[in-house]
Amino acid sequence: MNHYKVILEPQEESGYTAFVPALPGYISEGDTYKEALENKEDLNSSNKST
Repeated sequence: MNHYKVILEPQEESGYTAFVPALPGYISEGDTYKEALENKEDLNSSNKST
């Protein structure tokens, strides 16, 4: 299993953006820190099935 660094950035308007620098295109957003991470996990699952 590979492990990657996830960067979470607060947005000026509201919410957070999560991205993985080593994996271009792996970007998710959420209203909260936790939601942004959960959405990233959904993105991981989607990419594994394709």
